[in-house]
Amino acid sequence: RLFTIPRDPSESTAIDEFGGHAIHPQSPISLFMALVSGILLIFTVFVSPFELAFYWNVDPCVGAPTLTANLVVDAFFMFEILLNFFTARYIGGQYERRIPRVIKDYATSGHLLFDLSTSVPVSWIEYAEMQHCNRGASADVDDGSDIVGVLRALRIVKPLR
Repeated sequence: RLFTIPRDPSESTAIDEFGGHAIHPQSPISLFMALVSGILLIFTVFVSPFELAFYWNVDPCVGAPTLTANLVVDAFFMFEILLNFFTARYIGGQYERRIPRVIKDYATSGHLLFDLSTSVPVSWIEYAEMQHCNRGASADVDDGSDIVGVLRALRIVKPLR
């Protein structure tokens, strides 16, 4: 029962006949994800301004000291976006747990676009650039390092989630 909550025995099961297998928003896994999300957003609120102030122009072949933590944060938020496709929600005042309708609502309501715009995996781009340097590429070559610097500033919008 990690993805559901105990149901009232008198509750109709008719919805189950139509594919009602989405994750309940009050299930233990949803509550755990909300807790971790909150903690990671607090981390981001404190770390992002520090990174922008002191590591905005760090050598792309070295990376910021918070890169490993940022990799974990970005991976979590990308996973959370995937999980949102399978988490039941209220649509038009009705509780909807049929996955096709949940997916359609999440994709068309603007929530997906907002989540994607606040969850750009900047640290993964930085990590890929570091790996490029580690393979012997020169850091002096203009290979998009400026873009990574601009993308770092996007981290400041993540707490808007």
